[in-house]
Amino acid sequence: MKRPTWATVAGVLGIIVGCLGIMCSANSIILPKIIEFQREIVLTILEDARGIDRPPEAVLYILRKIFEIPAWYGVWSVISGILGLLVSGYYILSSVFLLQIKKSSVPIFYSAAAIGILFSLMKSIVAMSLSSIIAISEVSLGMAGILIGLILIIITATGDKRAFAPSGNNP
Repeated sequence: MKRPTWATVAGVLGIIVGCLGIMCSANSIILPKIIEFQREIVLTILEDARGIDRPPEAVLYILRKIFEIPAWYGVWSVISGILGLLVSGYYILSSVFLLQIKKSSVPIFYSAAAIGILFSLMKSIVAMSLSSIIAISEVSLGMAGILIGLILIIITATGDKRAFAPSGNNP
């Protein structure tokens, strides 16, 4: 049986979401090093600017807020990045199964989308506890992940599943 259009749309979107998730997760893993590097750059600039007029208080306040990150966040960032790689890999795998019209692919895809939603929700909740500007991007990405996961579940739930029914030619 021919692959339904909804399965193609959901499968391709799932692969795209999984690939974006891998990129975000890799960024999350190296984020503590990036923040430390940026902190060193800013401190060097501020140190070099001592002979010049003092930067405005608003600039100093923004710089303090950017680097106001709790010590536990570096460990959390690495752990959530590794978990994100696993979640994203599962998303990609389930999407490939959906494109291959495997009979078990619909429940697997549902579980990948649900895990993705829960993971995004968990990251958003943790990010809300930060007082740093990083929290804004983390919560925004989390909400986008939840929305995309819900859209993929709706596309899959409303699609005709006859192509996925057990038959002699479906593995």
